[in-house]
Amino acid sequence: MLYTNRYHNVFFAYRGAAVSDVELTQGRQLEDNLTRALVVTLEAISGTSHQCFVRDVCGAEDGAAMTRAKRRLELQPLPPEPREPARVQLLLGISPDGGVGPGTLEPDSAGSRADALIAFGTDLLVVIESKAVGACDGAQLARHAYWWGIDPATRKGIPATWRMVTWQRVADWARSSMDAEDRPVGRFLLGQLADYLDLAGVTTRSVVQVAPAPRVEVDETIPVWMDDLATAIDLNRVSTVCDELYGDVEGEHHVCGDKQETEVDCRVDSRRVAEAYRAVREKVPPVLLQNGGNVITPRRALSILYGPNRYEQSVAVPEVRKQAGKLIGVGVDRAVLLGMLAWAWDKPGRRPSLMRQIIAQAWEQAPVTSHAAPELHDGLGERIDLILADTAAA
Repeated sequence: MLYTNRYHNVFFAYRGAAVSDVELTQGRQLEDNLTRALVVTLEAISGTSHQCFVRDVCGAEDGAAMTRAKRRLELQPLPPEPREPARVQLLLGISPDGGVGPGTLEPDSAGSRADALIAFGTDLLVVIESKAVGACDGAQLARHAYWWGIDPATRKGIPATWRMVTWQRVADWARSSMDAEDRPVGRFLLGQLADYLDLAGVTTRSVVQVAPAPRVEVDETIPVWMDDLATAIDLNRVSTVCDELYGDVEGEHHVCGDKQETEVDCRVDSRRVAEAYRAVREKVPPVLLQNGGNVITPRRALSILYGPNRYEQSVAVPEVRKQAGKLIGVGVDRAVLLGMLAWAWDKPGRRPSLMRQIIAQAWEQAPVTSHAAPELHDGLGERIDLILADTAAA
């Protein structure tokens, strides 16, 4: 279906002719609206889509996107004195041509007014300059780089910390991120952003289509053995036990992420589990000590699902088979999977559905007991261990 009325797009800003507005004829209003549409979309999307933006558009490591992003539009020029750089800073130039205008790299003494700033904690700052026509202005980029402490351009060209992309790349990212986006508003705005860029004439698409309607999630078919397991075990009690063990951030068994300020984080917990395996001369699960132990251990997974800071998107991910392998690789056992199932069993929505699929994939490979969360077996009791041992995924 084609757009019959352009104003149906939520980002499209209709404005009649303004003879006195000189900047309007130079594309300034459109330039600001394009940047605003991007920032509004970034505010609405999930961490997974942020990661894709950082990786596919900014060309940076996507780990920083796990930190909550702060975004703002810049309205006033900054004075022409540089400021101290953060740990990693990138200059992102977005334009229809995706480059720097020839012969424009000579710096000047004017100030800097970047179009937008996106900060991912203290790890990454993205300084954005956007253009609605042609390519980016090199002198303007050089001023931004000088102010923010980013590498300057040289006679050899622009540095790696300058990332020049087209609006078409932004539109491609927006469309490709829709399937993995679990927030309905975020998914809607990603589609609207991609279509708006087409409507604005800054992409290479020749036919503009209406963004697809939000998808209706169709749940997976529950395996018979999983249904039988849920019937044989009181999942409400399992959920209560998990909440008591892992729901309190001050609790003995709650495990936080590596950047949260508590005594037991995932690195400490991964070492604990590895030492428990070594103590009985068993092979340490292969994923457990990867990345310095900064992995989602079984206790960490349950703390995510039952704790106050719930990042379900880091456990219930679309890559079902891969995630099941990761869980097995950190020493998950069937009691832990049962705790995850108790969280996901009767919940609607995409994440619980993905969690059930991951459990179905991991069940057969998971041992009944492991050294990852012995307290859970104590809390659930021997009867449940016997049921878990008799449950086979068919």
